[in-house]
Amino acid sequence: MSNIQTVRDAVADCLAKAEKMYGVDMSKVQVRFDLKGQAAGMAGAKGLRSQPTYYLRFNTTMINGEGYAHVLNDTVPHEVAHMVGFLNGRWGGHSSQWRNACIALGGSGKTYHSEEVVYAKGKTYEYTCTQGTQQRFSEQRHNKIQRGTSYSLKRGGTINNLCEYQVVGISGRPVNTTPKPAAPVQAPTQPLPTKATGNQSKADLIRAAILRCKTLDFDRDVAVAYGVEDLGMSRTLARTYVNNNWDKVTA
Repeated sequence: MSNIQTVRDAVADCLAKAEKMYGVDMSKVQVRFDLKGQAAGMAGAKGLRSQPTYYLRFNTTMINGEGYAHVLNDTVPHEVAHMVGFLNGRWGGHSSQWRNACIALGGSGKTYHSEEVVYAKGKTYEYTCTQGTQQRFSEQRHNKIQRGTSYSLKRGGTINNLCEYQVVGISGRPVNTTPKPAAPVQAPTQPLPTKATGNQSKADLIRAAILRCKTLDFDRDVAVAYGVEDLGMSRTLARTYVNNNWDKVTA
């Protein structure tokens, strides 16, 4: 059985599981394998509200390469959880509800992937960002970086023309590089706090949420969503609380 077919079967199983758990109709969701670039998967909807078209898209380059296990085990529940949010109309983006659904469907709940993409055209460059993590770019984006364009990464850090880089792929084929040890994966052990207890203030709860996010390697948007959806804050206020406390809280 091909990698594509295995992922297709996993998507069907996950859609059936989500339908049973959340009471949504997944029968009209289209499953496509036409996604390019660095995204592992995508969930979306288009068309009129009365007759929208729902779809899941997956990256065949990753499925047929080093990202296969990630797509199979994490991207599938990640995107199906987004689809549940589209269909039940109760959440959007990487909210705390999305994260809980993703974990319930078998995913990690992380909002980004760090799989090793090798682009089909030209050279693939791997940069070391200002915070020490790696990010891969196509030859086109590499040329932009060298001409002065900089990129801010969602997980922190910046890529610019002062950063170190190496060629890790040519025309879809990886080239030999010094292997990097895999980072240990820490499974979620408990959810974010849901309400104040005793004398806990919203600031206390936001700091507790930030600590959990850092422990589980979630980005700050999850803590912001928690402030909005569970604590009743406005998004502006929640983001202010999170930004003011993010660097003060250490995991």
